[in-house]
Amino acid sequence: MLINNEYNGQAFIGPLMYFPGNGIDIYSRDIRLAAVAAPLPGLAIQAQGNQVIILWLVSATGFELESSIQLGTGAVWSKVTTNPTVENGMNKVAVAITTGPIFYRLRK
Repeated sequence: MLINNEYNGQAFIGPLMYFPGNGIDIYSRDIRLAAVAAPLPGLAIQAQGNQVIILWLVSATGFELESSIQLGTGAVWSKVTTNPTVENGMNKVAVAITTGPIFYRLRK
């Protein structure tokens, strides 16, 4: 891509030689910049005695920790009611280990 500041600041994508486009010919291209969504925060999970420690970055503001006993379209997600503590820039929640599977996610 070549930015041509002498042609109304428009960007140019085309053949090796530059021919200023007029907006409707074969040398004209539309380029639109779109906002990119920020990546979703990840969870770290550690076993500690009879608890599971769930960690995520403090910078992931507005997210709530949720849990479910299944995945897929029939999954019912519930908010984990334990408030996180903050340690070394990480939100930290300790939950008791239960029998059977349990899945966790962050949701905004």
